[in-house]
Amino acid sequence: MFENLGEDVQEILLECQKIQEELHLDYIGTEVLLLALYNYPNSICNFLFNEYLITEDMIKNIINKCIFLRKYEIYENKYTKKFIEIIHLSNKLSLESNSKEVSDEHLFLSILKTRYTAARKILKLLGLDILELQNDFYNIFNYSEELEYDFLINLTKLAKQDKLNPFVGRTKYLERLEKILFKKQKNNPLLIGSAGVGKSAIVEGLAKRFLTTHPEINIYYLDLGLLIAGTKYRGDLEQRITNCINSFKPQYDILFIDEIHNILGAGSSEGSLDLANILKPFLSRSNIKCIGATTLEEYYQYFEKDKALARRFQNVYVEEPSKEETLEILKGIKETYASYHQVDVSDELLDYIVDATSIIHTRKLPDKAIDVLDESLLLAKSYPQKTLTTRLIDEVVFSFLGLDYEKIIMNLQKNLYFNHLKKYYFRYLLNVNLKKTIMNVECFNMQTKELLLKDLQTVFELKDEVVYNLNLSEYQEVHTISLLLGAPPGYVGFDHGGEFTKHILKFPVSIIIITNYEYAHEKIKKLIMDILNDGYIKDYQGRVISFTNSFFIFVNSSKQKAKIGFNNQVDTFEKLLLEIDEVLYDNPLDIKELSPNDYTKYITKLADFGYQINLEIDNHYEDLTTFLEEELANIFQKQPVHPITISYCPKQKKYILQ
Repeated sequence: MFENLGEDVQEILLECQKIQEELHLDYIGTEVLLLALYNYPNSICNFLFNEYLITEDMIKNIINKCIFLRKYEIYENKYTKKFIEIIHLSNKLSLESNSKEVSDEHLFLSILKTRYTAARKILKLLGLDILELQNDFYNIFNYSEELEYDFLINLTKLAKQDKLNPFVGRTKYLERLEKILFKKQKNNPLLIGSAGVGKSAIVEGLAKRFLTTHPEINIYYLDLGLLIAGTKYRGDLEQRITNCINSFKPQYDILFIDEIHNILGAGSSEGSLDLANILKPFLSRSNIKCIGATTLEEYYQYFEKDKALARRFQNVYVEEPSKEETLEILKGIKETYASYHQVDVSDELLDYIVDATSIIHTRKLPDKAIDVLDESLLLAKSYPQKTLTTRLIDEVVFSFLGLDYEKIIMNLQKNLYFNHLKKYYFRYLLNVNLKKTIMNVECFNMQTKELLLKDLQTVFELKDEVVYNLNLSEYQEVHTISLLLGAPPGYVGFDHGGEFTKHILKFPVSIIIITNYEYAHEKIKKLIMDILNDGYIKDYQGRVISFTNSFFIFVNSSKQKAKIGFNNQVDTFEKLLLEIDEVLYDNPLDIKELSPNDYTKYITKLADFGYQINLEIDNHYEDLTTFLEEELANIFQKQPVHPITISYCPKQKKYILQ
């Protein structure tokens, strides 16, 4: 135990025995060693304590006042268990630094590194910070415990330098990672979650957490590209990664591999091993602690197939945070982004950002909310006012969907009542907080469909390529569903997906024209109904395809006369009509066909749109005619850009207010 001790350390141990007798102690503990180090002249402990104006009497007073309740075993010469642990650690540090003998520097650094000791308790009572003392020690001796490899990035060092983004919440994941890392076996956690849910941020948060709970631990990020770069000859990669892992100290160093599925096959060539097979023996013998991160799809596609590698990790599934959790995250990081862009942002706007990003379905929280915040502040910085507004947030959100917010607003004012589009739709579509469902329109004539399609493309600046024509007469067989969703697993073309779903993934804002709905197979009809009801479907690859930013136009090409009113009519479109937001008829509608019961329902529906009217039921035809004439006059009086002459038949009125 007391081998390879330098002369200074031997004198310090003799000083410990003198202090024991002076203080009338039954043992020699770490607090006695700390005082002996201070009393030894020219020691690093004496130098640092003098810098912090710490005296011998201050240390003795704390020792006399404190009663240290410890579970210690009495060794030879009455040394405590923690004292022996510090001696062993000092021997190890001397070997790592290529020193021939243990010096007082090794003893003092061992005291700073060993947790739950009386000496550390005294240092805290003296008002000293352990991390600051360690940094002072490293600066004086130019000592570095950091592994110096180009392909390793020390996240703990970046956390000390405050170069990592602020981390808020997600405490349960940090606690779970900490429990797994300190297990005896299978102490390698694997973070599994969708892209953008914050897997890498959780590891950075763990590095920050360890600054206070485990300051001796370093977390290193492995850059696979730099690791493999330059390994021209067979065996180069094996030698490089083996040397790196052998320099790791399992109790102090943790390796983090993002996109860990890439290690399968990485660096392999004819006659050589890939990175995964190189790591397996080290992981099985617990020679290294490793944190991995991957997505659920890539885990099942690549990682899980290698059973020997997968069983060495403990899975931690990371879920997308809720809106409330995302709001707390934004509140925690807003000062960082606001100071960077020099633009102020209020908590109310953060709440608006979280709601606004709900229409971006191709990405996950909190990643998309943070990106919108960053880009919105950048946009606000370009204006003289340097103030973030909801309009700027809307502009950024629309740009994520490939839409030009300014052009849409201009087209909206210009074509507000053009052809078949109503103000009700625009208010519904442009307010990002209201984008909950799909807009469905049924047209009873191809000419009506063309007019509506032209309106949508004009207002929303949509190109012809976003229009998807779906003729369901071509989907009369059940197997044709693979054309929409892709081939099922095990069939040819499974990896390619369906043409329909690929179109929506490429163009989130699309116009889908469905014709000949009545000819489709029942399974195809059910698929369409599920889209209208839920707003999304899952393809055979497990991807969630959202349609909430799409327009559905159903064209009824039948020759039958269009019925009006609110009667439950049994026809091919009975279920479909229940999901339609608007029915557009090609022919003028006869108000006289409204029954008194239908009339009452119609008045109620008008009230839902904000028209507060009170008309007599007995004279409903004349009252409704007068009301429509007045409303039509008011509408077109507000649109002088498009002068339109309206003529009415005495028995018919165009009813466009629904």
